Amino acid sequence: ATMDGIFTYVFLCAAALLAVQFIDLTDGQKLAILLGFICAPASLAIRFNSAVAVAVRFYKTSYVPDFILRPGAFLVGIFALSILGMMHTALAALIVFVTVTYLAMFGQSWALHQHRVSFKHLGWPRKFFARPLRSRALALTIVSATMLAFADVVILVASFVLPEREVAIAGVAM
Repeated sequence: ATMDGIFTYVFLCAAALLAVQFIDLTDGQKLAILLGFICAPASLAIRFNSAVAVAVRFYKTSYVPDFILRPGAFLVGIFALSILGMMHTALAALIVFVTVTYLAMFGQSWALHQHRVSFKHLGWPRKFFARPLRSRALALTIVSATMLAFADVVILVASFVLPEREVAIAGVAM
């Protein structure tokens, strides 16, 4: 992490704490903001690890944890809480989301470490990206559509077990 990134994160956390204190928010909204800031470093690390993995052409290490395992584990966690009778609030869904995001981040970081990936492997980009990107366009479109579909499925499943207001909060959090 660079000093600029750390400063930006600390500044945003301070702004969120001030906003929570001076803006009329419910306790649930305050908790959702807090969990969002707790989840932010893991989400950032996943994006960074994905970019590094794609740069060294470890596509599975990039896409599988973020677009398949994390949404799948989130759905499994929501279903498990529902079966156990513990899924009654958006807080439970948010806690599952934060937990699954950190697990995906640690798994992806571990996989990159196993491949011995470091910054010296990255090198400089090629001049012409049109041809390789055209050949991967369908796969990238499928990944994006799958990610959007998982988000919609999670919102649909949550609508069966949560009140309307909490489904809206979960949808915004996703």
